[in-house]
Amino acid sequence: MPILIVKTKPVLGSEEQYNDWYDAQHLPEMLAVPGFVAARRYRKSVTQSAGNTAAADDPLEYLAVYEIEGDPTVALENLVTAVRGGRIHMSPAKAPEQFAIVYDELGDWTRSDNA
Repeated sequence: MPILIVKTKPVLGSEEQYNDWYDAQHLPEMLAVPGFVAARRYRKSVTQSAGNTAAADDPLEYLAVYEIEGDPTVALENLVTAVRGGRIHMSPAKAPEQFAIVYDELGDWTRSDNA
């Protein structure tokens, strides 16, 4: 199943408002777009491997992973239509900087024998 990865950050001093908006409004709006079937959010951990300067220097501390069912091109077209149609609302608490990319799945999860 393809995924859309989106990295964002809140405006300085607006973290609580940003998280409230993301969880209560943005995720439901995104999942109402045909093709987007699941979402999960993450925040960059303070725990990073030694020497991982790329992680330490990345200012986009929040990550959202959206599962896409079907053709990701169609899902992204649906998303653009939803944004242009005013069905996706942005919060003033979200900083304008972001990074988004679609990844295609290469296989199932490989699990440890200890899992």
